[in-house]
Amino acid sequence: MYYYLKKSAIIYVFLIMTAITAVAIVTITQSKPLQLVLSIVNLALFSMMIVAVFYHEGTESMQITYKNDSIRRQIIATGEDLKVDKASEYSLYKGFTFGLSGAGLLIVLIVVHVIVVIATGGQTLTLGRIAGIVYLSFYEPVSVIIRMFIGDAVFSWWHYLLTLYTVPFMMTLTAIPYYLGAKKIRLQHEKIEEQQRFIHGDKK
Repeated sequence: MYYYLKKSAIIYVFLIMTAITAVAIVTITQSKPLQLVLSIVNLALFSMMIVAVFYHEGTESMQITYKNDSIRRQIIATGEDLKVDKASEYSLYKGFTFGLSGAGLLIVLIVVHVIVVIATGGQTLTLGRIAGIVYLSFYEPVSVIIRMFIGDAVFSWWHYLLTLYTVPFMMTLTAIPYYLGAKKIRLQHEKIEEQQRFIHGDKK
């Protein structure tokens, strides 16, 4: 559990950093097309940071997996009681879980937002606004597009629901680089094993 919390914390730190940038974008220019372009750039920056972090996580997780396999073989051979770091081992589903945990707060806020809207007849939008602020790097492009094509004065509670594209987007950002990072280490390991088989005369 701690392992996932630690990785999720990284995502939320980047969310806060890019949310601050998103606020700056709104304040420095009144041009909606420029706001849209800058907000997309801001989201791209967030994406690049997440991709870099979870690519590295994929490489480290696969390295730990091979290390653990070596420890397990040693345990079987010697009977020693050695520690195995199972939590940090590579597993494909973890890549998606990281992204889902990073979008978890958004899901909770939007669900509660809908419940409150129904209960109050659309008079209370507080939870939607909080979701929009925390995930501002994702919400701002949507918000700018709405204001460009619908107008500043027209706003509805369901506009916050559009931010839910964050969920599949975030899962993709973490899962693909995590997989590719692990694949890099796996290919390196397979190449080393092939070279060892050749050296020892096992290759036909």
